[in-house]
Amino acid sequence: MRQGAGFAPSREAGFRVHCIGGDQLDGGFAWRIAFELGQEDAALVSPSQPSEKSESPVDDASDAISADGYRTHGRNHSIYIGQNGPKAQAKPEISHLTEVIAQNPDKPHRSRPEPFARRLFLCEHPAHQDTAASRRIILSCMDLWLHDSVIIVTGGGAGIGQAISRACLDEGATVVVVSRASDNVKNFLAEMLNTRRKCDFVEAHLADPAQCERAVSYVQKKYGKLLGLVNNAGANDGIGLESGSPARFEESLRQNLVHYYAMAHYALPMLKEAHGSIVNISSKVALTGQGGTSAYAAAKGAQLALTREWAAELAPHGVRTNSVLPAEVMTPLYERWIASRPDPQAALNQIASRIPLGHRFTEASEIAAMTVFLLSPTQSGHTTGQNIVVDGGYTHLDRALT
Repeated sequence: MRQGAGFAPSREAGFRVHCIGGDQLDGGFAWRIAFELGQEDAALVSPSQPSEKSESPVDDASDAISADGYRTHGRNHSIYIGQNGPKAQAKPEISHLTEVIAQNPDKPHRSRPEPFARRLFLCEHPAHQDTAASRRIILSCMDLWLHDSVIIVTGGGAGIGQAISRACLDEGATVVVVSRASDNVKNFLAEMLNTRRKCDFVEAHLADPAQCERAVSYVQKKYGKLLGLVNNAGANDGIGLESGSPARFEESLRQNLVHYYAMAHYALPMLKEAHGSIVNISSKVALTGQGGTSAYAAAKGAQLALTREWAAELAPHGVRTNSVLPAEVMTPLYERWIASRPDPQAALNQIASRIPLGHRFTEASEIAAMTVFLLSPTQSGHTTGQNIVVDGGYTHLDRALT
């Protein structure tokens, strides 16, 4: 997102932001706009009001707003940003729309969105009775075209999966989390319910293909569509060559690999209909090995092979498949592993020192950002069969750099 030229908002003055480019605003996006504008507060205001007529003329070259001043599709949504929140006393005044920087952002029925579609935001500023004295700004951001879509995230209630769910929700998607109902997942779902986010949940033991089928069937019956599948659930269970057994190795593959295939298999009809996207969350262990993790390494390596295989098989149907490979990311599972070390803090410091870029762990939100980008039918619409490592250079760069 970028800020209009010469605009420096006061932290004391609240203002309202209207979405006028075909998307609705939610709490997460409100905070993103607030951050960009240097504000410290943001709250939703009238998220379900009908379209309101603009008080100013509109550039004839834009189809974001129709000639009579109304949105051409959907409803206007707004948020209030400022320290005083939605109870601010100053009455906002609508500024004139002075610039249009969109490439047809408001055509929901076209089969393939054009690249670089943008959302537009019209900011209103309070305390000025004179329209000429009010500030004017248009905000734009890259539109991933995920709003009003449905995305399944396995293991989407904790760790990296939770970060992916949050990122998808921030883009306006409905997220269906498919996982067991752990305490972390329950807490996340309670938060989503309290904040009225569009997050659904199907409890499932993913090692059972029948439960994978049931989860996908639920999405089909309730939503009737699916744009993206994020295969994420799994854990490094430490089944090594010497320490494991064939039976434990096979069980580990059911826990970490088979459901990637099962979920994609059952979701495929909806993904083909939507020209959708599959993102497989793998691991740097698939490339480097780790020692003592034969089953996990086999599962993660197979996920990369399936990414390429599915990309080849599904290309004629317009379905893209990519994978994201994290390395050192602080998650609840990772925290438990670190806590088992004789000196957890020393172990953390040692690992971070080996990461070339910034000598820090990768944030779960950084894995999520790459994932939602790969889900986007506009911004990554010609990207498929790629295994992308998001790890600060940990896997591929020379250790001499650390």
